[in-house]
Amino acid sequence: MLAQAHLPLGRVDSAVTYLERHTALSGMLRAHNLVLNEISFSLGHFRLGKLYAQLEQYDRAEEHYLRFLETFTRPDPEYAWMVTEAQQALETLARGR
Repeated sequence: MLAQAHLPLGRVDSAVTYLERHTALSGMLRAHNLVLNEISFSLGHFRLGKLYAQLEQYDRAEEHYLRFLETFTRPDPEYAWMVTEAQQALETLARGR
């Protein structure tokens, strides 16, 4: 929610910072064998892909889209569009290089 709150203010860099912290938490918790809701971390990677693309940091966008696709493997039908959007974004990024 903190990341989303910065977007209407035009503070994309601040939104990215909060989401980066959130997704980094996943690895730390996993290292301690804690059970957590992985979907929020997957969605964080999806959002980071979009934000980094907006900031024209295409390598970072690609990194997060790939991480999203690695972790968001069996979406409910109403969320399948996210997988399609991430795949299309990766294709667009690849063509732009």
